[in-house]
Amino acid sequence: MAAAGHNDRYDALLARLQIHFTDQALLVQAFTHRSYVAEVEGMASNERLEFLGDAVLDLIIAEALYRTHSDWPEGELTKTKAAAVGERSLEMIARGWRVGPYMRISHGEELSGGR
Repeated sequence: MAAAGHNDRYDALLARLQIHFTDQALLVQAFTHRSYVAEVEGMASNERLEFLGDAVLDLIIAEALYRTHSDWPEGELTKTKAAAVGERSLEMIARGWRVGPYMRISHGEELSGGR
């Protein structure tokens, strides 16, 4: 039997990615698209978490580039960071991690290929 607040839906993904999540509500929110929230009352979307995650990822990539490419000018660092954290790059990572099936999206978003 699952522990209180535990969501079995994500167990396989977390095991595959070797991630442990303590706050199950936060995990569910991270996979909840704003379109789903429009159809299901009382849910919070992942938009605020996405904002925070984008900033954290930006910082991590910026620091890694800064440290590993000490001879690069600012413009080159900026272009490389933008490519690394851009929508296309992150989409490729998400596809590789196979997170699409875990996203909670609206029926309309599903029909339009939003997954």
